Amino acid sequence: MSHYRDGVNDYETLLLGDFEFQSGQVLPDTKLTYKTYGSLNSDHSNAILIAVPVNGTHEDAAAITHMGRLEQSASR
Repeated sequence: MSHYRDGVNDYETLLLGDFEFQSGQVLPDTKLTYKTYGSLNSDHSNAILIAVPVNGTHEDAAAITHMGRLEQSASR
C-alpha cells in the first residue's frame, strides 16, 4: 500500500540508526529528513529549524517560512 509521502522526494535524509532518548527508550532505524533553503551566512547565524508534526512534511514548514518572508517584505 502506498503512502502519501511516497511522492515527496525533494528532501535529504540523515540515517541516525537506533536513537536512544534520555528516558532510555529506543527508536529503531531512525531517519531524519530535512529540506534546506538558501545558504548560511559567514557566521552561520541565519539557520532556522522548524519541526513539523509526525504527520507533517517539509512542505508544511515551507509554507510557514515563505509566509514569513512575504510578511517581512510587505512591511519594508
